[in-house]
Amino acid sequence: MTTIADQAFEGRGIRFINNNDIVPHVPLPGPRLRYWHTERLIYIDAEGKLSPDLPLWKRLRNSFQGATRDLDKLGQEAFRDHAMNSYVHRIREAIKSGR
Repeated sequence: MTTIADQAFEGRGIRFINNNDIVPHVPLPGPRLRYWHTERLIYIDAEGKLSPDLPLWKRLRNSFQGATRDLDKLGQEAFRDHAMNSYVHRIREAIKSGR
């Protein structure tokens, strides 16, 4: 399904989600707020691997794995994963390693 966002950007938009970053999930898409996410998604998993179009169930499983690794820092991973330098670092590392 092509979203309004995809039509507006003519296929140029790509959405990145870094593991447990909560911000890319808000606001909830739909007609009430007239907001839609782009369809193209690249998910950055807990190990830093970039995965295009990863199914939701795999993203949830990986998110749980990332969160359980940092149980002693409960709640902090969402903030750490939201940091722009975390996105940039993981994308650069993936480009260098060819992932």
